[in-house]
Amino acid sequence: MRSARLLSMLLLLQTRGRATSAELASHFEVSQRTILRDVDALSAAGIPVYTEQGIHGGIVLDRRSRLNASRLEPTEIQLLRILGVGADSLTHLGFGEDIDLLQKKMNAVSFSKASDTHNLDKKVLLDSSGWFSNETHSDLEGLLEAVRNEARIEVLYRRSGDKKQQRAVADPYGLVHKGRNWYLVVDIDGEPKMLAVSRLETFRVLDQAAQLRPGQSLASVWAQLVVRLEENMPVRITALLRANRLDMACRILGSRLIHQESVDEDFVRIVVGYADLQGVRQLLQFGDHIWVTDPPEAVKITADLANELAKRHSGTTNPES
Repeated sequence: MRSARLLSMLLLLQTRGRATSAELASHFEVSQRTILRDVDALSAAGIPVYTEQGIHGGIVLDRRSRLNASRLEPTEIQLLRILGVGADSLTHLGFGEDIDLLQKKMNAVSFSKASDTHNLDKKVLLDSSGWFSNETHSDLEGLLEAVRNEARIEVLYRRSGDKKQQRAVADPYGLVHKGRNWYLVVDIDGEPKMLAVSRLETFRVLDQAAQLRPGQSLASVWAQLVVRLEENMPVRITALLRANRLDMACRILGSRLIHQESVDEDFVRIVVGYADLQGVRQLLQFGDHIWVTDPPEAVKITADLANELAKRHSGTTNPES
């Protein structure tokens, strides 16, 4: 238990450079006396950790000291290799050479430790991409620099489904990569937003510091946005679906599929959630395997769409006329 705390303390100090004994005691949920004993233990082991007195004092790790990957256990190295998912996507941020060098270092350490006997990375693969989805290719170096400098930016952005772009002043928290797409997480007029980088036409760094909400971080704001997006489904659409298409529905609809129950050997009744009635259009991809039954407004939209599709494919309508 103590050895794990000592390593965690070392990593924390390596990130921050310094911290007070009170901060470390609160972080590790131990007394300040215990923290000071841990500092003595690290110093005795030859690690340059020491205390500084004064108003700006604290516990300090010599900046010249860095964690040596060769001190990691073979299993820890394998886990790092597995967790290195999305490395290709990070090249858009300008880290291509760094990732290549890191991979070479990991390979060298793995070889020196004969870690082929701990071949987790050969037996476990994490793929965070979605099926049949394309990678968003963008040059994000300039945007990342603005985010890291916590600068306010002006963006020219097109919302999904809109033809015209809009300008807005944004306070950026950071960038998130999800489902092979990059999103810029910002506050606009104090409200959290996620902007798809693929629809971000241009941005301009303003000579102002970002006005981020106190106590909020990239992780916390992203979590709020995800919950808001997935819970924004006030419209419930009921339909009968052929039972042999249920697995497909689960894959396509995801969390939108709120309820399912068997009707007979051939059909299941499903309830799907959407932000508005027009969401019923998504169900058309199931073709004649689905029958929308409720609410009546959704049934009418489906019928009108089906009639329009029938006209277009009957040969009587020329789409170019």
